[in-house]
Amino acid sequence: TVQEIAQTLNMSISNISFHIKLLQSACLVNMTHNHSKRGNEKIVALEKHYLEILFVKNEDEPAVASHAFNCEIPVGSFVLSDITAPCGIADAEGNLIGEEALPDIFYNYRRIMGEIIWFTSGFVEYHIPNTAIKNKVLENILISLEVCSECANYNNSFKSDITFILNGREIGTYLSPGDFGGRRGKYTPPRWPAASTQYGMLVQIRIDENGTWINQTNVSAENTIDDFAFITKENCILFALGVKKNAKYAGGLNLFGRNFGDYKQGIRITVTYSDA
Repeated sequence: TVQEIAQTLNMSISNISFHIKLLQSACLVNMTHNHSKRGNEKIVALEKHYLEILFVKNEDEPAVASHAFNCEIPVGSFVLSDITAPCGIADAEGNLIGEEALPDIFYNYRRIMGEIIWFTSGFVEYHIPNTAIKNKVLENILISLEVCSECANYNNSFKSDITFILNGREIGTYLSPGDFGGRRGKYTPPRWPAASTQYGMLVQIRIDENGTWINQTNVSAENTIDDFAFITKENCILFALGVKKNAKYAGGLNLFGRNFGDYKQGIRITVTYSDA
């Protein structure tokens, strides 16, 4: 809240509010109002989770113009799936789409309305048009999404290895520390059961010239952006995530959309490129 930020920084609420308005105007944060016993609380959340500044190394050389392709994918818009139960999909109101625990619902046309999906093992795959980067030179790829483990109800210490794949090539595995509950997610609908999964962690994947990074940790120095140059020749970008049956921690996954969990987003992808 604004009050908590002011206390942490030892600044006045009016001063903090002034700076928050500046950040809002730059679309870096958003603010929502929460009516509680303490009154009308103002809750501040990040709108952007990374900033990138590009520098020209040699002023004598002409600068190469960089461009960025951005998209946000609804979590229910997966094209392919191969998952095992227990599983399920729910919409922005917290209503189940189809019958819970039946993998068949992942073929239901209403899955596009999903704002949270969960399954025990297997994968889902998303197809993203790559017209903007066709025959371009890739500089880096950024992917961010909100995920957590999956178990009955919730368990904040239930681990799961969640693996990410880009155009058929495995790019890394994120160890989810738990299936999170105990408090309502910031955007989780009121009718969603309090005893169920509520929110996840924001995971950020970056592929650049130095390798592949997950939440600022280098998970592979071998998978560099050059290894994915072939994507610019493909029909689309293929992004998949899932849990292997033979994973050390085969603890399923929950994937959150814009209207569920703690972050107002689906799967965000940014590709920075230059002309060939």
